[in-house]
Amino acid sequence: MAPVAGGVVSARVLLAIGAILVNALLGLSDARTRRLPDGLVGALALLGLADASLAALGVGAPAPLVTRVAWALTALCALTAAELAWRRLRGVAGIAGGDVKMIAAIALWAGPDVALVVGAACAVASLVALVRGARTFALGPYLAVFSCLQLVHTLVNIAV
Repeated sequence: MAPVAGGVVSARVLLAIGAILVNALLGLSDARTRRLPDGLVGALALLGLADASLAALGVGAPAPLVTRVAWALTALCALTAAELAWRRLRGVAGIAGGDVKMIAAIALWAGPDVALVVGAACAVASLVALVRGARTFALGPYLAVFSCLQLVHTLVNIAV
């Protein structure tokens, strides 16, 4: 492995570990307060952009920078539109803005895999809420867990 490639791999590993820590903080915050702080969501997004930029150098690139940004923007627009439609039709909130922003930040890491991360998180969260008889739930902890699983997958791909 060339010295530059080794440095890129090391940097990407550190970024992924940082993202796992930020995800953990986001999950804990949402579980305790039902809030996802913008600063933490922003940190997750910036770590994802940094990783995508390094991945563009060709070392274990799961998805190019443009692809990841496109998925993040698509998630942000689609979920915001769905929330606005839900509020108009039902008169109550569906998905919170923090969840939408967190999903967009996750997309900057996961690219097209964001659909799997969000789908799995929503499925498990919905089942837990159903079993508990809850009408609402914090989605952030579930997003954090499945995002961390995806990040571990990313770490494995970087190391190979």
